[in-house]
Amino acid sequence: MENLTKAKVESLRKKLPVPLLRPSHFAKLVGMAPATVTTLMDRGELPVVRLSPNIPGKRPARYINLVALFELCQTEGEAWLSGFSLSTDSFKH
Repeated sequence: MENLTKAKVESLRKKLPVPLLRPSHFAKLVGMAPATVTTLMDRGELPVVRLSPNIPGKRPARYINLVALFELCQTEGEAWLSGFSLSTDSFKH
C-alpha cells in the first residue's frame, strides 16, 4: 500500500468523521457479528491500530483503522475491477 500524503490524509479525514472505530461499533455499522469482525482483525484482513493505556496490567485496545481500510478498499477494488469488462449487452431487454 502506498504512503498517504498529508493532503490525502486531510481529504480522507473530511470524508471519514472518525478515523478509528471499536470493533463492536464497526460490526453494527456493516451488519456483521462482532466475532466475525474479531476474526477478520486476527487474520489481518481488517487494518488494526493498538492503543495501550498507561495503566499497568491493562491490555491494549484494538480499533479498526478506517483511513487504512478506505485506502485498502480503493486499491483492492481497482485491482479487482480491472479483471472485468463491462458489456452493455447485458443491459438490453
